[in-house]
Amino acid sequence: MDPSFVAEAIAEACEIYDVQRIAYDRWCIEDLKRELDRMGAQPPLTYCASNAVIEADPAGNRKLAKNKSSGRIDGLVALAMALAVIDCEPENEMPACLAELMGD
Repeated sequence: MDPSFVAEAIAEACEIYDVQRIAYDRWCIEDLKRELDRMGAQPPLTYCASNAVIEADPAGNRKLAKNKSSGRIDGLVALAMALAVIDCEPENEMPACLAELMGD
């Protein structure tokens, strides 16, 4: 299967539907990631991550400090919030690819 075809199909589905999760097999995932990067599907998050500064809140929890960041970090904040919400789901409902990302 041509990874560019799959990347285009994913991009089109995301424009039409409220895609919440995408499960995948790790075999050849780097080819798909490369195509998504080529299409511009991941660079905004990389940009946000390069601007981010992490600090501790009064309770000692780590947080993204928007006021200390060198540029926009909204995409990274959205990702952190999404991962926090997913972490609240029962393990048996979390897709394997996300469970692996969370370190389970």
